[in-house]
This record gives sequence, C-alpha cells and structure tokens, in this order.
Amino acid sequence: MNSLKIKKLIRQMLFENFFDQERIFLGKEVNVHIRKITPEEENLPHYFMDDVIKKRKFKLKEVSLIKLLQSDMDFREYYESGEKRYDQEDVNEKDLYYELVIVDNELLDGFNRASTMLRNGKEIANAFVAI
Repeated sequence: MNSLKIKKLIRQMLFENFFDQERIFLGKEVNVHIRKITPEEENLPHYFMDDVIKKRKFKLKEVSLIKLLQSDMDFREYYESGEKRYDQEDVNEKDLYYELVIVDNELLDGFNRASTMLRNGKEIANAFVAI
C-alpha cells in the first residue's frame, strides 16, 4: 500500500467516524462555525471564543430549549425581555437552525436563534455542547 493510500485511510479513520463514534469537535472548529454564521463582526462573542470555547471540546447534540431556560439565567432573562438582535428581514428562516453553542449548561452563542425557535414553538435544537 503506498503512502498516499495510507494517508487517505488515516484521514477516513480520523474524520469520518471510522469506528461509528460520535465526532468530537475542537473549540477552534466551533469558533469557525460561530464566525461563519455571525453576520457582523461586532456581534462575535470574542471573550467566550478566546477564553472558553477555544479551550474545550464539543459534541453535537439535541438539547431542550426549555431545560436551557432553567439552567441559564442570562438566556432566560434575554428570552423574557423579548429583545431581538436582528430584524426579521435580516434573518433567513434556515439561519434559525444553525447549531447553538453551550458550555456547562450555559448558552454562549445563539441567544437570538434559541429565543426565536422557542417563540415559534420549537423546543429542541441542535447544539455544540462542551464535554
């Protein structure tokens, strides 16, 4: 087997869940996700990205938004305030379903998405959850 085939096989094993295990995402990967979906630089959660997310590992999971309201008082306060970070015309419907980011039962990215989903009757969301 030549070295190119070996490298390809190793890549498959590492990145395509060769053993059918849940994929682990590095904090750097989650930060790339946040950068891609945040329309304006000023809305990036730089502190969380640099000092919290970057240092952790994550799994992609379905989470209960109702339970998140109970575990994260900042998110609950944001939700109950009725604040909307983006105008309706600025938000594409599919943008609502980008993954949230949760660390230690606290929502670090996705306040507006999670709140909008709850107001629309959706109680489950996909999220990068720190492990």
